Amino acid sequence: MNKKQYGKGLLAAILAAGCFAVTGAAVAQDAPAGGKDEARAQKRAEDTATLIARLKQQAEGGDAKAQVRLGIMYEQGLGVKKDGKQAVFWYEKAAAQNNSFAQTALADIYARGRGVKQDYEVAAGWAQKGATSGDPRAQLILAYLYENALGVKQDYAKAFDLYTKSAKQGETFSMYSLGVMYEEGRGVKKDQKKAVEWYKKAASRDSLPAQERMAEIQSGK
Repeated sequence: MNKKQYGKGLLAAILAAGCFAVTGAAVAQDAPAGGKDEARAQKRAEDTATLIARLKQQAEGGDAKAQVRLGIMYEQGLGVKKDGKQAVFWYEKAAAQNNSFAQTALADIYARGRGVKQDYEVAAGWAQKGATSGDPRAQLILAYLYENALGVKQDYAKAFDLYTKSAKQGETFSMYSLGVMYEEGRGVKKDQKKAVEWYKKAASRDSLPAQERMAEIQSGK
């Protein structure tokens, strides 16, 4: 099998396909659709400013959902200038209230070093909190860190367990990873039949590495 797919650089690709950008779009929906007309653009800007002011008021009052939305806006530059420190500030406020999305977002930020210094240990800490809350993305991130000894001691058994929990909740990359674990005997007894089952599940959800591996298996490689 092509081992290059399991280098440290893959972490960015895993996370880049995550849910954070999608939820950011939901924030932008509070402002009306833009157009070429200058008046519409001005109205949109005013509405965005009003939204931000309202969210800050709610967030400062302890509303975790508002804190998360502000985190997303600062992380992605939605209606505000991108500011990694502000994103982390608001995500941490929400994470302190056991908001699993915020915990997972922090794991994502520190694992990739987005707006902050990359720190796998901090990423693992936040991923652990999110995983404990049952967040499948946090489980995926933590599993990858355990598998590749990033910020934590390498532990294939823990990685396998976390990938399994995540895959059962529909995380495609976790499905592919289980295929690898079963095929190579990482944290579990080698089982080619089960490896193929997980590769097929991931491939059916448009996982390119799973599709490539299935093609290799079918061609006898």
